[in-house]
Amino acid sequence: MKDIELVRYVAKLSAIKLTEEEEIKFSKQFSKIIEYFNTLNELDLGDVEPVFSALPLKNVMRADIAEAKNPEKILDNAPDREENYFKTPKTI
Repeated sequence: MKDIELVRYVAKLSAIKLTEEEEIKFSKQFSKIIEYFNTLNELDLGDVEPVFSALPLKNVMRADIAEAKNPEKILDNAPDREENYFKTPKTI
């Protein structure tokens, strides 16, 4: 697919109307982008570990441990209750 056709195709998918000058401009930019990706494809990355983030992040979330709670204390906050259950309006 020629670069100008690719620009027209992407513009059509994006519902964007481009002028002829914009099509030429973007086709040149697409050419440079594709050329750069082709350069990247030539690299030997067999020994490189996959990286999911450039920052040394670690999981900062707490462990997901179920805790026994006092149902009476929880239901004290309910606007309406019936025995050990939250009472809600009927939905149909």
